[in-house]
Amino acid sequence: MDSAITQTLIGKGHQGAVYRVSEDKCVKIYGKTEHANQEKKVLLSSQDLSFIPKVFETGPNYILMEYLIGPDLNTFLKKQSVLSEDITRRLLYILKTMEKSGFKQIDAPLRHIIITTNGFKLVDHVYSFSREQKRPLELFKDLRKRNFLDSFLEQVQAIDPDTYAEWTKTPIPLDENDNTLV
Repeated sequence: MDSAITQTLIGKGHQGAVYRVSEDKCVKIYGKTEHANQEKKVLLSSQDLSFIPKVFETGPNYILMEYLIGPDLNTFLKKQSVLSEDITRRLLYILKTMEKSGFKQIDAPLRHIIITTNGFKLVDHVYSFSREQKRPLELFKDLRKRNFLDSFLEQVQAIDPDTYAEWTKTPIPLDENDNTLV
C-alpha cells in the first residue's frame, strides 16, 4: 500500500499512517477499518472542541483532516528549562474537557499535542471512547522524562485541587517496573 501513495508521509503509528495531501490537509489511512471507525466516531462527535482537528471527509479506512502546523509539545519542551503555568493550564483544560465530553481514555501524550497558532491540538483518538483510563498516565510518564512532572503536579494542585486529589489518591505508576510516585 505504501508504494501506491505519492504524498509526503508525516508519521506512522500502530493504527495507520498520516500523509500530507495539501497545504492545509492530511489524510490518515488505517490498516483496520475498525480503527478508522473508532477514530471517526471520536473526531466527528467532537468537532466543537477547540483541541480536536477539523475533519473534511471520511471513508471506510481513511479520514481527511486539517493539517496541523507546529511542533509537538514533546519537541517544544525539550528546549525548555521550566514548565510554564500556561502549558499546565492548557493541558488541564484539554483533560478536563475530555472528561466532561464523555471520553473514556483521559490522556494527552506530549507527542500527540501539536502547538498551532490556534492553540493546542490533540491527535490520535482511536481509543478515546473505548479504553477506560481516568488519569493521564502517559502524560505523567512523558513529563517525568522531561523532568517536569513535579512542577506540573504542583501547578495542578494550585489551579485545581480536586483534580490533583483525584489523580494522586493512588500512586502514579511511572514505568513498566512499577516505580511509583507517591
